[in-house]
Amino acid sequence: MKWHITFYNEKVEQETLNFPPEERIKFGKKTDEGDKKMTRPTLAKFKEKAFTNSEVKKEYEALSVAYNLRKKLIAMRKKAGLTQEQLAEILSTKKSNISRLENVYSSSSPKLSTIEEYAQAVGYQIKIDFVPIKPSE
Repeated sequence: MKWHITFYNEKVEQETLNFPPEERIKFGKKTDEGDKKMTRPTLAKFKEKAFTNSEVKKEYEALSVAYNLRKKLIAMRKKAGLTQEQLAEILSTKKSNISRLENVYSSSSPKLSTIEEYAQAVGYQIKIDFVPIKPSE
């Protein structure tokens, strides 16, 4: 089962957060009228609450590898002083392919050879490291 956490810029109603009533009060504040007005929890509080569900935590951890890779690709390109257009030209591809590769919401998984070519084009080499899986708590 996959879990999706979506953040919105507009005001989010209490019911969409799926917090039990006793938890909603923690994030509310009194208004002049005396009733509770909903304020959004911080990201840290939201994640703390979401991670009480082991399936959500497991899915988050599984997605974090791809997210961190894409963040690293963007940081390396920017450190090299290249735009997506310039990098695409170096790699003889289109800017849209670079954008898709760097997009944290992309559902495609790049080939290792593609990541290696990208790294070399921005002045890096790849180092792969494997770490043991921690047993479930």
